[in-house]
Amino acid sequence: MKQTIPFGLLAVVLLASACEDANPVGPNPEFQSEASQVTPPLVVMTRNLYVGADLDAVIAALASPDPTDDLPALLAAIDNIGKTDFGVRAQGLAQEIATTGPLAVGLQEVSTIEIPTPGGPLVVDFWPILDAALEARGLYYEVVASVVNIDITVPPVGARLIDQDMLLVRRGAPVISSGSGNYSADLPLGFTTIRRGWVSADVRVAGKDVRILSTHLESGTGIPALIRNAQTSELIGILANQPGPVIIMGDLNDEPGSQVYAMLTGNGFIDTWTSVRGGDPGLTCCHAPDLSNATASFTKRLDYVFVRGGFMTSDGELVGGARVDLLGEQAADKIAGPFYAIWPSDHAGVAVRLPPAR
Repeated sequence: MKQTIPFGLLAVVLLASACEDANPVGPNPEFQSEASQVTPPLVVMTRNLYVGADLDAVIAALASPDPTDDLPALLAAIDNIGKTDFGVRAQGLAQEIATTGPLAVGLQEVSTIEIPTPGGPLVVDFWPILDAALEARGLYYEVVASVVNIDITVPPVGARLIDQDMLLVRRGAPVISSGSGNYSADLPLGFTTIRRGWVSADVRVAGKDVRILSTHLESGTGIPALIRNAQTSELIGILANQPGPVIIMGDLNDEPGSQVYAMLTGNGFIDTWTSVRGGDPGLTCCHAPDLSNATASFTKRLDYVFVRGGFMTSDGELVGGARVDLLGEQAADKIAGPFYAIWPSDHAGVAVRLPPAR
C-alpha cells in the first residue's frame, strides 16, 4: 500500500524548528545492448515531471531583500509538494509511457527533495519512484544520460533540492554513445546559480544512428530570455556537425514565433507538432501549481519535439505518416491524489511517432 507523505504536518514541524540549526543519479556506463538496431517506427516522448510547487515563488522570496518572506514561501512550497504527491503522479506518468511505447523519454525536473525532520531527513527521489511504477507495468528503461542543473540547500531549515534532466532509453535498444552537459550561459542569483543542461544518446534505428537530445532551457522574460537564447545557440552548436538524423525534444520555455523557435527552424529543424497538426495551437502549459484545476486551461506551448535530417522529404517536409500527441491534458488523465484529483504534471507531455528515417 502506498504511504502518503504528510507534508502538511511536516510544514508545521519545520515552522516550529526553523530557528534551530539544523548523490544524483548519473549516466549508466554499463548499458548493454541486446539488439543490433531498432525497427521503425521510432517513438519518442518528452515530459516535464514538475517538482510539485511553484519554485519561482521560493526563488523570488530568497532573492528579495526581505528575510521575513523566505520561510513562508518555503513552507507553502512544501505543503504544495504534499498536495501534488509525486508517488501518485508517477503512476499516471508510467501509464502514459505504457500507452505510448516510446523508445526514448526525455525527462525534465527529475527532482530529489530532502527535508530535515526531527526523526531524520525525509527524501523524495523522483527517478526511483517512477522507475518502480514502470517496472510494475513490465516496462524497463535505462538512464543513459543525466545532468544536474540545480543542487541547492534552502535556508532557514536546510531543505535541499536537486534538479536533473534525464534521458531514458528502453532496455535492449542499441545505444551507440551518450553524453550530457550544462550550458555555459546560466542565471546567477546571488544565493545560487540556476543552470540548465542537455542529455543525448545516439541510437541505431534501421541501420542509421539517430541523435536524440533532450533539454530544459531557462524560463522567464528579460535577462532570462537572453540567457535562453544563448543556450539555444550553444545547443545548435553542439549539433552543428551531426551528420545523421537529429531529434531535439524538451521544455524549451518559449513559444512559436520566439527567437528560440526562429533559431531552431532557421537551422533546419522541423517542429513536428506544426508539421502534423497545422493550425492546432498544441498548448502545453500550465496547470494550476497545486494541480487541482478541473480542466486544462493552457495558455502557452513550451514543450516540443523538433527533427532534422532523415525524417524529411526532399522538399524539406516531415515524412508522411508521422503522428504527434499531447499527454496529460484531458480530464480523464487526472489521478486520485491525497486530497483531490491531480494531473500527472503541470505541463502536458508530447509524444511523436516517426516513420523510418531515410
